[in-house]
Amino acid sequence: EDKDDDASNTSIRLDKSECLCKDDKILAAASLLEGIDPKFFRPIHRYILHEASLFHRLIENSSSVIEPADNDDDDESPENEGQWIKQGTHQRGHLNFAIYYKMDHARSQLTCRIETPIPSSLLVPLLSVLNESELYSKWIPEWKVPKLQVVKSEKLRQSGRCSQIIHVVTVVPWPLAKRELFLKAVACDDIHSKGERRSDEGTCKGNDSRDVHRGKNRILIRIQSLDVRDND
Repeated sequence: EDKDDDASNTSIRLDKSECLCKDDKILAAASLLEGIDPKFFRPIHRYILHEASLFHRLIENSSSVIEPADNDDDDESPENEGQWIKQGTHQRGHLNFAIYYKMDHARSQLTCRIETPIPSSLLVPLLSVLNESELYSKWIPEWKVPKLQVVKSEKLRQSGRCSQIIHVVTVVPWPLAKRELFLKAVACDDIHSKGERRSDEGTCKGNDSRDVHRGKNRILIRIQSLDVRDND
C-alpha cells in the first residue's frame, strides 16, 4: 500500500509540475520534481529542470555586478570576462530601469540584462503586449536614418503563457542585408501569494547569493537566439 501511495504521490507531483510549467511557473514546477527518480520523467520534466537551472544561475550571477568604468576599455579587460557590467541606470517617467551586459569573447557572444520595477496594475497589460509577438513590427521603435526597422515578427510556437519561439526580420543600415533571427523566449513567473513557499527555498536553500532576492516578486524573461547555446 505504501508503494501505491508513493506512486500516486509521484504521479500527482509530475502532473502538477507540468501544469505549473504551462503557466510559466518554472521554478515552482522544478521544486516539485525534487527527490523524484528521473526514470519517471517525461521530456517536459527534463525541460523544466533545464530551464530552472538556467534561471537559478541567472539569479545567482545577477548579484555580482561591476560598476561602469570611466574608460570603456577597462570594462572590456580580460579580468571582466563573463561578468555582468552595469551600463547605466535610466529613468523614464517615474520608473527606473538598469541595463547590464557581459561579453564572452571566446564565443563572440554578448548578453544583455534589463531590470525594472513595474506597478502590479501594469503586469498583465505588459505581459499581454510581450505575448503578442506578431505585433512587434507595429510598435517597436524604428529609424529612417540610418534605416533600422523590424519588418516581420511571426510566432512559430507557443509553449506557455508567454514562452514562445519567434521569427523576426529586421532591416539594418546599408550595406548590410536584412537580418533574420529565430528567438526563443522563456518566461518565468516567480510571483507568490502571501504565505506561499518561494521556489528559491527548494534547491536553492542555504545559498547565500540568492538571499538578496528573498521577498521579491519578479517576472523573468530569457530571450536568446536559437543559434546560441543555452547559458546564463
